[in-house]
Amino acid sequence: MADTEAHISLHGSTLEGLAEGVGHALGHTASGNAEHAADLALIGRCLEGEEAACSELYHRYYRYVMPICMRYARRTEEAKDILQDSYTRAFSKLHSYTGKGPFIGWLKRVTLNTAINHYHANADERSNVRIDDLAPHSPEMTDQHGDQALARLGAEELLALVRGLPPAYRMVFNLRVVEGWSHEEIARELGISIGASKSNLSRARGKLMEQVMAREAPITATRMEHEER
Repeated sequence: MADTEAHISLHGSTLEGLAEGVGHALGHTASGNAEHAADLALIGRCLEGEEAACSELYHRYYRYVMPICMRYARRTEEAKDILQDSYTRAFSKLHSYTGKGPFIGWLKRVTLNTAINHYHANADERSNVRIDDLAPHSPEMTDQHGDQALARLGAEELLALVRGLPPAYRMVFNLRVVEGWSHEEIARELGISIGASKSNLSRARGKLMEQVMAREAPITATRMEHEER
């Protein structure tokens, strides 16, 4: 199967919106260096068992971590579970953070690993995918106008659609398109074949484009009616 991700065209602002500021938090400006030093001091206090420092660290990065969790969950409650488990895991492994590189990069990886663990833990949910989710998508319906419609989506619109995808599609779409992982990395982390990773990405793209086209159909019909008058 040919790689399909080359056909997924999203505005840079849309991807940045999905990342919800994580890219900015990874910056290496003078202010970023100062923040890094502040993080190291705060982490040191956390390792000494200071509860107030742990609370401060939690709230400092909540606005970066929660959007990541939202991308990998269908429901807000599920996202909160991933968030809670991510922080629990991060605090238990805080001693392993070497201080090389921004703390948010380390915390993001912990969060992704936690989301993947939740994915594996919910295998029963993945086994209940509907037959129509497995059916091939019509190229005539998705490719003619779907790419352009998908590219026009804003971050919040795309997030809502991605969260509605079946778990396997949602996971692969996020890891490949948003995180930039290779299919080899995805296959290894999810315990699937590279071909399955590519197939899930293709089907995710098809489902997203079908939803976008279905949503735009009434708008297009109304516009055509006005043009005919």
